[in-house]
Parts: sequence; C-alpha cells; structure tokens
Amino acid sequence: MNRIIKIILSLSIAFLFVACGIKDKGKDSNFENNIKLDMTSATAKQIVLVDKYIDGDTTSFKLSEKVDGKECIYVNYIGVDAPEATNKIEPYGKKASEFVKKKLKDAISIVIESDDDKWTSNNNRYNAWVWYRNIDDTDYINLNIELMKNGFSKNSEIEGNLYTKACNEAVNYAKDNKLNIYSEEQDPNYCYDNAIETSIRELRLNGIEYQNKKVAFEGVVFQRDSQKVFIQEYDDLTEMTYGIPIVYNDLDFNEAFLEMFEVGNRVKVVGNFSYQKSDSRFVASSTSFVITYESDFYEMKVLSTGNEIEPNEFIITELNENVRIQYPIVDEKGKDSDFSDVYSHAFLVQYTYVKMINLSVIGVTSEAITLGQKTVYAACSDDDVHGIVVYTSKFNESDFNNKIIGVSGTIAMNEIVCCLELFTLDDSKENTNIISDDDFIVDEEEIDFNEEIVISFYTTMGKDLTRVLENALVEFRKLYPNIIVNHTSIGGYDD
Repeated sequence: MNRIIKIILSLSIAFLFVACGIKDKGKDSNFENNIKLDMTSATAKQIVLVDKYIDGDTTSFKLSEKVDGKECIYVNYIGVDAPEATNKIEPYGKKASEFVKKKLKDAISIVIESDDDKWTSNNNRYNAWVWYRNIDDTDYINLNIELMKNGFSKNSEIEGNLYTKACNEAVNYAKDNKLNIYSEEQDPNYCYDNAIETSIRELRLNGIEYQNKKVAFEGVVFQRDSQKVFIQEYDDLTEMTYGIPIVYNDLDFNEAFLEMFEVGNRVKVVGNFSYQKSDSRFVASSTSFVITYESDFYEMKVLSTGNEIEPNEFIITELNENVRIQYPIVDEKGKDSDFSDVYSHAFLVQYTYVKMINLSVIGVTSEAITLGQKTVYAACSDDDVHGIVVYTSKFNESDFNNKIIGVSGTIAMNEIVCCLELFTLDDSKENTNIISDDDFIVDEEEIDFNEEIVISFYTTMGKDLTRVLENALVEFRKLYPNIIVNHTSIGGYDD
C-alpha cells in the first residue's frame, strides 16, 4: 500500500512540474493586451496616418497636428532596435519591415504616444509608442511590444520608460521561444554567402559603392532575351520603381537557370555588380549585373511566381524633369542619417517597364546589325517640343512611318537623348497631321527678329556631314542670332 501511495505521489509531483512548466512558458503570450492606451493621460498623443513605411523600427507618419512646424515626421519606435532594412540590410530586417507594414496597413486607426508630455526629436527622429486598432479590435494594440514579443528587436534601452515591465516580458518571451533574431535558424531570405545584401534602389543610386562586389537583391522579371533579363522592384522609401539589367550568356546556363528567370518570377539574385561601357549608342554607361554560373547559380532562388507586371505610364515631359530623392539611412557609424540627391526622371526610371501613348513618329531610319537583321530607330514626340527615340529589331520602318503609336519597353539613355527599347507596339494609327514643306514657308514680315526662337530636329548624318552642318549653323547664327538651333543624331548612317 505504501508503495502505491509513493508512486501516486511521484506521478502527481511530476505532473505538477510539467503543468507548471507549460503554464510558465505560455502564460505571457498575450501580455501586450494587458497594457492599454489611455487617451486621457498626460503624455503627448496624436492620431496619425502612414506617410511612408521605412523599416522595422521607423515609420514616417502624417500628423493631425503639426509638430515643430512639420506635417510629417519620422517616428522611431521606443524600445525597439530592429535589424536594418534601408540602405543597409541585415538578417530578419526585411521580415521586421513587412511585419510593421502588414500591421499598420490593416489598421483602421493609428495613434502615436510620446513617453512624456512633449514631442522630442533626436537627429530629426521622434521617439514614440505606436498603437493601432483593427476593425475587429475594441482596444488599441501596442506595436512596439508586438515587435519585441515576435523577436524583431535586439536588446535596446527599455528601462525607465512608460511600459518597461511589458518590454522586458516581451523580449524574454521572444528569447525563451527562440523567435526570429533569437532563433538558432538563419533568415531564409538573407544571403549569407559573402555577398552584400542590398536593393536595386541602392545599386542604381549608389552604384559606385558596390563596384566589382558580389551583391544579393530581389526583384521581379519583366523581360528576357538571349543575353540579358530585366528585373525591377518597387521601393516604399522613395515610392518609385527601380530596374536593372542582368547580363548572361544563355549558352553557359542550363534550363533550370532560364526557368528561374521566367517573366513574372520574383527572384533572389546573387552575382557581381559593375558599370560597363555599352555597345549600344543609346546607353553611354550602363549599370550591369553579371552572373557567373559556377559561383552564383546555386545561391539564387525563385521567391514567388506569377507576379503581374504592369508598365508605368509616362509622357516625355516627365522624363525631362528633375526629381529629388530623399530617404532615411544608417551611416557608416551606425547613426541615423538622411540620403538626398537630385536626378533626372529618365535616369530614375531607366531599365524599368514603361508605357507611352500617342507618340507621333517624326522620322525613321535603320542600321544593319547582322546579315538579315537590322535595328529601326523612330524619332517620336508627344507634344512637338520634347522627343524620344524608340529603337527595336522586332519591327520594320513601315510599322512607324507616318504613324501615331503607343509603345511599351524600357528606358535607355545617352548624353544627348532619351530612348526607349521597344518590347511591344501597343497601338498604331495613321498620322493625319504630317508636316509638309509648305509648313516651313513663313512671310518675313510676320517674323519678330528680336524674339528668341528655338528649332530642334533629328539627323541621320555621320561625323563628316554633321561637321558641315555645324559650320553652316555658325554662319546662320550670324544672320539670325535670335534663332537657337538644336540637332540630335540618330541612326547609324556613314557619310
């Protein structure tokens, strides 16, 4: 009898230990619900909207009331130190960013709360607690605590703030359950193979920093031929799409590689980055990305398939405008900073998928590439002032002569003119407004010789004839100093 009692007692004690262990591990799984947003407390608060998603611990918010004269501010999440995902990308950085984006995108209301009764900035960043509420929620949820609980925050300064106890519980929960940065597993979407994890935006805007270095980035394939593929990626920080060509030789790669780069695939790409001089007359210096089969192929992977790619529509005037690009970064010392520079719009959309409509073809020429193949060049305009050259080896001159066209392709550039490499001819109709010789006959009595006049046109002449034209224009300017003549060479005719 005593033996039976001992066995029962032993089993009971063991059960209690197991039960306590299970209870202890999960008891705080919903502790973020134990802290409430008190809109009547003395802390500074504002109802806000998302302006831009930055990364896992910073968001730009539109304010309901200005702070320091600003309508939008960068908010750093109090107590959160998430892996980087702006100019520098760290393991789990993108996952933390996506976590924040999903939570706030689904929210019907967002409130930011200061740790005291005022808003204080540090290097143009304001520290705050971020609360959100979904349509099914009665109470606001603290996103800072959620980030810590899910293992997206390294140990940071969490002592002495409004919600210190909840912060400590959240971090300990993530550590105990080995979540994300506290797990023993590598980030499956991060490249650990001696490559710099970056983005297409960074390669396009700061390419010199990555020259001849092995890098890894993501993008969606929107065009492929026998020598290269074009991929692009929308960037939340700058609210623009950036593209890059990936150069390869299909003879060196197997079918699995080509399947990886099917149009619509989102791909993790690994390879060597470089600038190189292009053979094309319309790409003076191109951004190139070279993949080597032996060293890079097995590090790449398809992240998703069937992604729909729609071209961004532009008019030529937009491509001639300058755009200021500005976004928060982390400097070499790990401090918050800002990147800011001005670029031509054409440069920014270079290598991306674009669409243009109602282009009037004002001139067509061609040049032979190989036996039986030629490139057609069509000078086009959509406002009789600004021009673009459309070039292709898929169509003939007759497809462009005296036509108004719609095109899809990718932007290329040289020092003189903006160009579009044609993928598809979306629309074509006869141009009934063709300029004739009579349109150039002007009565001299109607001309104001004091008024500045600008004449722009395209030519297909070689170097010698262009020199003759320049000499003639020198004499012309002496007679008509008020008339400015601009000309651009297209095509490839020799004299």
